[in-house]
Amino acid sequence: NVSSAIFIGLWNQEQLAGFLGIDFIQQSRKFSECDIHIVRNAANLYLLARERERRMNELADSVSLQKQIFDNLSIPVILLDLDLNIVTANPCISHYGAPGETLSTEGKFYRCFCRHDSPPEDCPATVVLRTEKPHMVERVVRGRHLQISAQPIFGRNGKMRYIIETAFDSTSLHAQKQILEENNHLMEVYLEQDKVVTACLETLMFTTDLKSALRNVLQAIARHQSSATCTVYRYIPEEALFEQEVFWDGNGNTQEEPPMPHIL
Repeated sequence: NVSSAIFIGLWNQEQLAGFLGIDFIQQSRKFSECDIHIVRNAANLYLLARERERRMNELADSVSLQKQIFDNLSIPVILLDLDLNIVTANPCISHYGAPGETLSTEGKFYRCFCRHDSPPEDCPATVVLRTEKPHMVERVVRGRHLQISAQPIFGRNGKMRYIIETAFDSTSLHAQKQILEENNHLMEVYLEQDKVVTACLETLMFTTDLKSALRNVLQAIARHQSSATCTVYRYIPEEALFEQEVFWDGNGNTQEEPPMPHIL
């Protein structure tokens, strides 16, 4: 039988989660304020230990989640310290080495990836180390068009602690851009040709003298094609010959007298 006991409730916010107590069986005991204070402190220590365990579990879950996200990113990500040593890198970095090459993720960043004995001045990480501001460059690495960017990571005291560098493969976008530029150029050529054709049709329609109209047409075509001369030949089926009809050169000269006929 319990002769005397003291119990302190263990509360989780406003919910009773349990209790902590001391009891005496053989003899009764009158508890002093000091006894109550000791038991209450023990209960508080227990609650603090449980809270610490909960926070540690949350932190472990958060770290695990961040690592999974980091490891599964489809772009290479490298974390560097202020001496440009590799702190960590995600597995995607292995896809950016040469065929059969195993990229090291330990040591100096510029030796592992840039193949330099000292950090290049135009390296994004070097620029960030110097300016403490984000920096991006575009490079062609082993046939790939890459947008390489670096940015500083600051601690709670406002001082830069790390540099994170990423690379985005824009090879397909670059190829699409080239195709678009070529298509735009072709469209400009077609439009310019359309203007020349329209001008030639207007000349033929509104100029009564045929040879004068043809000379104007030849001039428009030659200038559009950057040609020095332009000639129209008329075919004579009875004689199976091509005979010059109209001639124009870059100096504006014309040849009224037809030359010797060309035999087909």
